[in-house]
Amino acid sequence: MDSSIVGAIITAAATVLAAAYTARAARHGHPRPAAGPGVIEGGTASRWRPAAAFAVVSVVAGAATIAWSTGLIGPSRPGGEPATEVCGRRIAVLATMTGSRAAHGAAVHNGVRLAVDAHNAAHPGCPIDTLPVDQGDDVPTENVIAVVHGGFSAAVADSQATLRRTGIPLLAVAAADPVLTVPGTPNLLRLVGNTVQQAERDARYLDRRELDDRVTLVADGSGMARHAVTTLRRVLPDTAFDEVAVADASPAGIADAVALIRDSAPDAVYVHAPESVTAGLAARLRELGIPAPLVTPSGWPCDRGPGDPGVAGVVYLHTCPPTDHLAGTTDERARTFATDYRARFGDTPTGYAASAYDAATLILRAVSGGHTSGEALAGALRTLQGEGVSGGYRFTPDGDRHPDTLTHWSFDGTTGTTRAEG
Repeated sequence: MDSSIVGAIITAAATVLAAAYTARAARHGHPRPAAGPGVIEGGTASRWRPAAAFAVVSVVAGAATIAWSTGLIGPSRPGGEPATEVCGRRIAVLATMTGSRAAHGAAVHNGVRLAVDAHNAAHPGCPIDTLPVDQGDDVPTENVIAVVHGGFSAAVADSQATLRRTGIPLLAVAAADPVLTVPGTPNLLRLVGNTVQQAERDARYLDRRELDDRVTLVADGSGMARHAVTTLRRVLPDTAFDEVAVADASPAGIADAVALIRDSAPDAVYVHAPESVTAGLAARLRELGIPAPLVTPSGWPCDRGPGDPGVAGVVYLHTCPPTDHLAGTTDERARTFATDYRARFGDTPTGYAASAYDAATLILRAVSGGHTSGEALAGALRTLQGEGVSGGYRFTPDGDRHPDTLTHWSFDGTTGTTRAEG
């Protein structure tokens, strides 16, 4: 039989099966939702799953191109229409909108704006707006559906103290402190790996690169640095660690670290301190001809422009997608996002812009599922699963990104090379 006829028959069979299963789900009150706004597709944890035969037929028919081939589809409003209660309301965006970090705030806001634009184009009768708020100003609550926060951990903690009382969901795209997501913070979700998740992957990086026999730890004494150091020691129990505290890039602090590195001759130096410490340390080691490579999660270039140089001799590690990746990606989702972003704002999106876009798309997806009040919306957000432009999304009960959805990225400051480490 002609292959085109076979293909048509298989496709028709897949279509019939899909209709049958959709009808079955609808009879039980769980209709399969239409794809949500933006690029994240999917829904809540499944109450129904296609049979194995349907999955096989779908794959044969070429349904691998359909997002969410796992079948994790959940209840939604018919046609994915937003509830009228959210029409005219706003997604607030908290970030640094002025000063030296204004470009970061603009990128976070633009990521949210792009997702809202897509929603409004699909639902012109129920527009939603954005509300940019400079970090440090009062956290808005009036007429606000949810908050996307581009600040780091201390700023998010301050905002969370206010929003916890209102139940308004807060989605953090840059805050990594593990203490933010603990029992009792049901309205907070984190779209980047926390410090412990990050350090676990950093340790595996050192192991894979055979840089883990002896490691010098340079830490600034902060709580987050302690989490990172403790995690490295746990994941690499056979590694010989030396540790020095360096709070800033003062000559005395850099000299202390250099002396320890020179004496211990480590395979690698792991720096969890301000970026200025990493830069100062790398420069001094080069001057002295000490070859130990520096590895750090600090100073990650996911909010820098494409091609911006890192520090020679330093490998940056993070779970946030680097801007260089978005500038030259072959991933269809990320490429479409980057193209639309450039057309709308005339600039290449940063990694934080991508995470903010995903955060807003998750909010709009939950809204299209009929969840409008603070607590109900926050609960619905935690059950959403899907693929976004900055990776897959699934959340732990405490609101962290599930570790299985995180991609670990490296950026070589010497070569400018970006790589997905796994």
